[in-house]
Amino acid sequence: MSLKNRSSILNAIQQFGNFSNDELHAFQNKCFDLQLQKNDFLLEENQVSQTVYFIENGTFRSYFLNKENEENTTGLFIGKDWVFDMQSFTSQKPSRNFIQATENSSVIGIHMESVHELITQSQQFFALGKILELNASENLFNPQGTPEEKYKSLLQKKPALILKFPLKFIASYLGITPETLSRVRKRIN
Repeated sequence: MSLKNRSSILNAIQQFGNFSNDELHAFQNKCFDLQLQKNDFLLEENQVSQTVYFIENGTFRSYFLNKENEENTTGLFIGKDWVFDMQSFTSQKPSRNFIQATENSSVIGIHMESVHELITQSQQFFALGKILELNASENLFNPQGTPEEKYKSLLQKKPALILKFPLKFIASYLGITPETLSRVRKRIN
């Protein structure tokens, strides 16, 4: 398999280190491709997150079910994002979250044990663990303030999400009702 077949993920990891062609080949050989249909799951509640996924195309959301069995969106992810349950991945304990495709999507995955194997082959891959932590924290969006301030913050920091996801997911992500989001959008627009 040529490096071009995985150019998007290889470009993503090159941002964090100067990997040789041999290292890139080694990384690529540990990766696998996965196609998902809308509503398929990368992770379900009570599974242990053992794989990190890089989104080539498509969209995903992470959510949990509250006591009333309502879905609370905790993350929205689009192409070129890394997606996994950071807490479950690092603790190796069952996740309370679901990670679900919201449209037909393709991802490149790498298992945690493969990351460990790469680190033993080259210290350069040690940076990969830091990349994943950094990307996970950057993908978390926790706006504070009024509904209008939350929406404006999303517009400023992650405007692509508004174009990619239904308003009910955006509202849940912001911690407001769809009706409130609709009113906020009318006032802003």
